[in-house]
Amino acid sequence: THKSNYLISNLFSVKAIREVLTLSPTFKTSPSLNQPNSSYLSLEQPTLSFLFHEPKEIKWAALRIYFDFDGSISPVFKLKKKRDAKNGKIYTYYQVQFECEVQIAETNPSLVTDLLKICEDLGLRARIKKDSRNWSKLCGIIISHLPSVRKFLQVGPMTDVKISLKSRNFTGVSKRTIVNAVSDFLISGNSLSKYFDNKKEALKYRNSLVRKFLEIVKKAPSSRTKDNGQG
Repeated sequence: THKSNYLISNLFSVKAIREVLTLSPTFKTSPSLNQPNSSYLSLEQPTLSFLFHEPKEIKWAALRIYFDFDGSISPVFKLKKKRDAKNGKIYTYYQVQFECEVQIAETNPSLVTDLLKICEDLGLRARIKKDSRNWSKLCGIIISHLPSVRKFLQVGPMTDVKISLKSRNFTGVSKRTIVNAVSDFLISGNSLSKYFDNKKEALKYRNSLVRKFLEIVKKAPSSRTKDNGQG
């Protein structure tokens, strides 16, 4: 461990490198400095295709490890202003809705496509996330379809890796803790979507849910036993 609290492992083995290269022809996931994108993309690309014919247990393990390294979970309580037309009049109301996104960051087009394939094989509905700031204009994949989120939550991360400094709310908290907290919230009986006539009442309700969720985070076990991903 060094100053930034990263854990680094190095493996120096010609035999191991040869074995790893039987899985993917390259592990270079982005262009080198000053290398044109087109030049890089014309070369052999990294792949996850070696997982395609593996049992679901192996695919789950791979997805969970990917999530530990490059994944995030984002629970949010959204306050939305709504307008409906009825009998010639416009009615304004407010919706408080709980949403959760599981994301895996990846900019390589080949790996993004392969991640989607693995999610599909596991019965998870995922979509591509784009970001024009990245070299490939891609940012990874998102799982926001609630049944798919619930399915992922049943297995969760592989380790007790902690959330990075990029998080606005949960830096230093383990990803497993947030996964457990979201799971508990979803079975707590709280309404995931509720409507209000005025913004003040909607905001009051939203804030109460946020407080409840933060309490669940504080109480959630950080290393609750998960199943082996055979779901």
